Amino acid sequence: MQTRYLQYSILGLALALLVSILVNWPLWLLILLLVLLLLLILLLLFGSWEPGGDQTDYPPEEFFIQDQVIVRGPAAEVEAIIQQIGGTVSLQLERRLAFGDLSQALQDCLDPCYDVNIADWVLDLYRLTGTEQDVAAVIQAINQQAGPGGTVSAEPNWVSGHPWEPAGSPWEPAGSPWEPAGSGSPMSGAQDADPAFFMQQWAWNNIDLPAGSNRLMGQGLRIGVFDTSPFGEVGATVPAAQSVDWVTEPKPLHLTVKRYALPGDGATAVASQRDLSSHGLFSAGIAHALAPDADIHLIRVLGDDNKGDLFTLLLALFEFIQANLPENRPVEIMGVVINWSLGIRIPPDEADFGLPREVLSMQDLLRAARCLGMMVVAAAGNDSANLDRPEPANLPANWPSVFGVAASTQANGRSCFSNRGNIAAPGGNGRPGGPNEHRCVPANQNCTSPKCPYSVVGPVMKTGKNSGFIYWSGSSFATPMVAGLAALVMERGGGRLLPGDVRRIIECAATKVGDADLGAGIINVARTLAQFEECAAKLGIELSPPAKAS
Repeated sequence: MQTRYLQYSILGLALALLVSILVNWPLWLLILLLVLLLLLILLLLFGSWEPGGDQTDYPPEEFFIQDQVIVRGPAAEVEAIIQQIGGTVSLQLERRLAFGDLSQALQDCLDPCYDVNIADWVLDLYRLTGTEQDVAAVIQAINQQAGPGGTVSAEPNWVSGHPWEPAGSPWEPAGSPWEPAGSGSPMSGAQDADPAFFMQQWAWNNIDLPAGSNRLMGQGLRIGVFDTSPFGEVGATVPAAQSVDWVTEPKPLHLTVKRYALPGDGATAVASQRDLSSHGLFSAGIAHALAPDADIHLIRVLGDDNKGDLFTLLLALFEFIQANLPENRPVEIMGVVINWSLGIRIPPDEADFGLPREVLSMQDLLRAARCLGMMVVAAAGNDSANLDRPEPANLPANWPSVFGVAASTQANGRSCFSNRGNIAAPGGNGRPGGPNEHRCVPANQNCTSPKCPYSVVGPVMKTGKNSGFIYWSGSSFATPMVAGLAALVMERGGGRLLPGDVRRIIECAATKVGDADLGAGIINVARTLAQFEECAAKLGIELSPPAKAS
């Protein structure tokens, strides 16, 4: 995008030079314009020019862990290649995820997707040791050794969390769900909300959420919210029960919380200037409002600054898959939904790190999740403020196997900051700002009622200085509304619907808005449940399972 600005500048100077020749401007002015034009052309050809900056606008540490690589493939082949390149680089195995540890039924489901025995498949995390090594060079060496079409491949341990580049989201800090004034901590300046506003907010009207308990409530469904968490101690990886006693509607909120250590944790960790630890609690509270009987797990894979890393996310998903194998989960759990209000930070082309952009390791685990019938719902992202056309959804919301969620407004339009999605749900909006009336500026701090169009309301960590609820905006909080509805649809289908069928039924009953950037439209809870059989019949979805073969 910044290169485009440079191209426009060159075009403008070229036109000015042409005009100056035609109208016979002074020679010194012609020379000045020509010199400026040549300088801009040189910057375009040889520089990494950015407005107000340079290559430092894309610091590598903001995109990938500087001394780690992820290698995937059959274990024996991975180990052989690591040994072969050992003369030029030193790699230490930190952690291995072995698909042979999964159930035989799950392996049988995955086997057709690979040309090797899936029981031999591993995802390894290696640390570069000794003298300083270049991650890109190591990845290139591994992939060259594997050869074209080889079963072994290497990729960076990408930073996860922010679904936009560090060069700056056009959605300003005050309203971004990953920036200071969006957080629920006292240090953030977030706008406190009356607890009564939680179930009175406009978002529930827009998605036609039935009031009272005389409806499906998500019983028998589990929702895994992979996010930040304000609960638990660093290193406490054993799941623990957590009551959020200030959330009492539509029912009391009880969570199972699990916490994964991150590269930035530890005794020497520097405290984040941005406390965003309640981002995950806010998302869990939104999902709870739609599916209050669902078993909600809040899984901490992002730090208080909302940053994590790909391998920690892989590890958490792998263990979540293991815990939810039919033989491991409670018999009353008949389906699982995964909520990802996060993204993997693939760098823009301008960064030119020389790294592979495919996140194949994540695709491996998403195949496993789908084999178990898990529904994966992810935020589209918030990169599109002040753009003529919204950006595509972030990874993984832009993958076909993932239900990508855009944010919608109180008027059922696209939130001015939202990227494109497969479906939409309320996420708030911005307002015109100052003299630049066309700009999309966050306005959470202006909210004082449940009808405030700029934000949605949800729970955060309660302290003596707040009510335990704040106003917040972003596609992050549209996503758990879709995850909650997916749980209701799975409950209605008796836990027998495939993820693709759940998605199509939700899309079938969505409120159509005529905006392709919002995909199938805005979710409608009451209509989805009322027209369940009608949509299933129209879509050719079999509601009762066929008889099992002996």
